[in-house]
Amino acid sequence: MLPDGVTTRFVQGQLRLFGLNELHPKTKNEVVEWARKNRQELQQARFNELLHLTGAHISRRSGKITLVFDPPLAGPDHDQKRWQLAGELEEMFRKMPELAISKSTRSDPAAPHKEVKKKITPEMMRSQKASRPWILPRLPELKTYGWTPRMLFRVGRFKYPLGNWGPAWCDNWVRPDVKVKIDPDGAIRWSWTEKTGRTVTQAKRPYI
Repeated sequence: MLPDGVTTRFVQGQLRLFGLNELHPKTKNEVVEWARKNRQELQQARFNELLHLTGAHISRRSGKITLVFDPPLAGPDHDQKRWQLAGELEEMFRKMPELAISKSTRSDPAAPHKEVKKKITPEMMRSQKASRPWILPRLPELKTYGWTPRMLFRVGRFKYPLGNWGPAWCDNWVRPDVKVKIDPDGAIRWSWTEKTGRTVTQAKRPYI
């Protein structure tokens, strides 16, 4: 999971990280190394985020996978931000079509891989159980931001943290004195203070 303030963007054929200069040098190196190891997951997450932000979806037409914008794009003068995001999405679609194939062929994105149950550790189960007293009473509010129970408790297809696991499995729930809130954009945000006195925050948004 990327720390607060660090975002991804597909630029000139590559997925790049933004906001690194605001991090402590040690944290910056850790984030870069984590992103390098989880590049494929970050690419898929950014692709999914752009689909959400632009109102696009993947469609199969005559055996061909296409991008469909709903409502249709009306030009940069009508909605410049959406136009820019759509351009980024179309570039990802052209250069990494496997992202769209994965999105269109996954009939049940919450369905666990047949081996995934073996990869749910006791620590993950403790995190999931710790998340429920916070998540369940807030389900009505979370739903207004686009969250669903399926998204919140989603089981990934690969070993955690790969495979787009829901936030209920995040180990932040069992951190000492962790504080959790819902951001204005619907992100679930955790914050805690390390032994060094440094405050750390992480967030998970409904479209990632």
